[in-house]
Amino acid sequence: MRPRLRVLAVTLTLGSLAPLSACGLGLGRTDMAAAQETDAARPASETTRVPQGATPIAPPTDGSVRVDGTTRGSLTVPAVERFAAESPTATVKVGSIGATPAFQRLCAGALDVVDSARTISADELALCSRYGQQVVQLQVAADAVVLATRAETDLGGDCLTVDQVADLYRAGSQVTRWSQLGFAGGSIPVVVGGPDPENNAFDFFGRYVLDAPEPSLTYLRSDYRAQADDQAVRRFLTGDPRDRVAAAQAPVAARARTQAATLVRQRRAELSGARTELSVALRERAKGVRDRRPAATQRRDAARVSRARVARAAAERRLALAARQLRIASSDARSTAAAEKRERALLGRVAYVRSSYYHLFEDQLRPLEISAGGTADDCVFPSDTTVIGGQYPLGRRLLLTTTMRALDRPEVAAFLASYLAHARETATAKRLIALPRAQIRTELAWVRGEQAPPVLTAAAASAPSSGGASSPPAGAASTATTPMPSPTSAP
Repeated sequence: MRPRLRVLAVTLTLGSLAPLSACGLGLGRTDMAAAQETDAARPASETTRVPQGATPIAPPTDGSVRVDGTTRGSLTVPAVERFAAESPTATVKVGSIGATPAFQRLCAGALDVVDSARTISADELALCSRYGQQVVQLQVAADAVVLATRAETDLGGDCLTVDQVADLYRAGSQVTRWSQLGFAGGSIPVVVGGPDPENNAFDFFGRYVLDAPEPSLTYLRSDYRAQADDQAVRRFLTGDPRDRVAAAQAPVAARARTQAATLVRQRRAELSGARTELSVALRERAKGVRDRRPAATQRRDAARVSRARVARAAAERRLALAARQLRIASSDARSTAAAEKRERALLGRVAYVRSSYYHLFEDQLRPLEISAGGTADDCVFPSDTTVIGGQYPLGRRLLLTTTMRALDRPEVAAFLASYLAHARETATAKRLIALPRAQIRTELAWVRGEQAPPVLTAAAASAPSSGGASSPPAGAASTATTPMPSPTSAP
């Protein structure tokens, strides 16, 4: 067990945190996009200039903890603020220089913790090895975007590759039918939507799917249907629930209108007959008077006229009622037909939402599986398990990387213990995916010195990844990323 943290002067370096307060997606890097790092990284060749057995920079003597990397959108800002309130015993200095230079500085001993959304690479581990540093990587949360259609929608397929998703959304896209993506949907049109630029998911999707350094609508196809919020995105996919009920009644309403129209025709024929009978009765009565027919005959003629007038009035009432029923039936048929048309228009719609929002409406949305390798054999369903494990290609894992040398310092161990202890509640508050409690407990045991943490090696980093978000970036032959050691499998 490490010695307890000594009482030190209370300072908290938060000047660099002001622009980092935005939370959620779109502000961090994903494993899938490790090749897209734009954080002023040094050339990889510089790592070869470090002699074997180089001496790391001496740790600070003022009890400070140095954190850097891609801290935007991570849990670091609230973790630092909470640690300052709970343990006024150390200075926590936070920067945001990006993952690549931060990993290099970690190896040299100039940093204690790297905040990133990608694993440390084989070259970076080799650099740490030259400095004699043993690297430990922790996971604190995860997040993802989910590409979805309406529940029960059949497009003739259920899996897209990352490249196909990009082709579907990017500016100038020529994809107008689902059949162009290999789906058996035939002529089903593609209708693309998603959040507007004010939504954090828009930034996430733009950076890591469309490779946009500063995501905006200009990177998206011209017919992209931007929605004001997550709820609007869902309505874009699912439509109005009332339309679904009304559309189901469209055939019944159409039959009712046909029957009402038939009845009107019948009632008009009845009225026409009644009017004809009245006309004949009036002529017969007039003729009887002119011909001075017997009084009994004239009385019968008059009675006939009375009956004809009653019949005409009854026919007029029945026609008016039938006409009213036809107006109602026609209105119902028009409204249900319009609802049916709107329902048909939903077929072919696709949009992306944050994983946390998707899980709230799983009964209404149908997620598409995503393949990183381009084959149906590695399609990954967007579950919490696959996102946390790094297999889902449109996800990111929020990682903290440190060294055994840093963990031996009480202030670093205390900060990481506080960070992990509150990681689940912070992740939930930021609408991220919280890790299982068992995984957090294991990682806490590592940083508290109660259990030996697994140390990453360059050999492990060079091993083939399990796929998905942990796969090495395209074209990175010697910089494959390391699969995160599973805390729940540690001894």
